[in-house]
Amino acid sequence: MGANDIIASEGLRVIDEFFAPSSTDMVQGLTAEYRRDRQRIAEVVELATRPDFRSVWHYFTAGNATEDRGRTSLERSAEQMFREEGAVCALNARYCVRAD
Repeated sequence: MGANDIIASEGLRVIDEFFAPSSTDMVQGLTAEYRRDRQRIAEVVELATRPDFRSVWHYFTAGNATEDRGRTSLERSAEQMFREEGAVCALNARYCVRAD
């Protein structure tokens, strides 16, 4: 008779996998933070893709260009910067690390 048989005969359930306990509050807090940050990303993308934003973006790039980073380079960077997919990937990576 093995250890599992003894435990089973005592009416206890044998669990094959071990899961470390975690605070429900921690998980709920992390989930709430993630959802908040995900919503903020969506709001920034929405703002950055609106016609009124795009119609004045060139003022930002022209006014903030430097000798090392010209206007055209800034314009291309802005288009890349406001891509939702990349921001969400970075968000997911950050929260995966925090969840461990």
